[in-house]
Amino acid sequence: AKKIFKSKTIGKEYTSRIVSYILHEDYETIYQNIKLISEEISSSSKLVDSKTDVMLEDNAILVDVEINYFDGPTRSVQMNSYIYQLFLNQLTSYKDYPNVKKVIQIIIEDNDYFKKNDFIYTIGFMDKKHHIEENDNIERFRINLDYLSKLSYTNIRNDGLAYLLYPFVCNFEKLEESYNNLYKDDEFMRKVIDEAKRITKDNTMKLYFPLTAEEVRKMDEEYYIKQGLEQGIQEGLAKNKKEMILKMYEEKVPIEKIALYSSLNIEDVQKIIDEKE
Repeated sequence: AKKIFKSKTIGKEYTSRIVSYILHEDYETIYQNIKLISEEISSSSKLVDSKTDVMLEDNAILVDVEINYFDGPTRSVQMNSYIYQLFLNQLTSYKDYPNVKKVIQIIIEDNDYFKKNDFIYTIGFMDKKHHIEENDNIERFRINLDYLSKLSYTNIRNDGLAYLLYPFVCNFEKLEESYNNLYKDDEFMRKVIDEAKRITKDNTMKLYFPLTAEEVRKMDEEYYIKQGLEQGIQEGLAKNKKEMILKMYEEKVPIEKIALYSSLNIEDVQKIIDEKE
């Protein structure tokens, strides 16, 4: 995907089409103004990697495109660092804030991050209760490619973004089939498919990530083990506290004192006692 977005022959047009569909902006305006810029966002030694997959810019927006095939907290932290770093890099003082460019992150991934069986998730700074946008300078879109594999050709044909991204869920043989069923009269998408087939044939081209999939998996396993241990400790403490409360209650200690010793309110203490009885 990254190679296609950066292709000298089709990259700008293809990426501009995708961005215009996602942002609901005029394609010609985006195509005429947007350009590929440096991928470097930070020299911080704390970042696993300081390069985005694809970074674009025009006079109003910065777009970070991430191709995500790693489902875990390590990659999520990395992508979070990118979007905030792109925003902060524009500020040298508070006076810069009115002129800051909107930062948009488009994550194209092969899994359903929120498990809601949707194709596009739009994420911003919102008030949870009233769904009011607090800050419109940072926005993230998660594109669930797995959703496309469940659609018929008719559904794909009727959805502009699905139509553009469908080649990414095809293996080499499926690319030719999709051309015959979807793109036969579309000269541009024929070029996209030819580029995808060329890249698929070239075994030397690999998605750039500084760690191997195994190393990332190990980091994520360590994270989940740590989370499990912490959860176990908390559950153990909660169990011990319940046992202490019930023991004190059996010994006729007033509920007010039990609440004081256990750092709980009286209602919670009473609930634990009632559950036991």
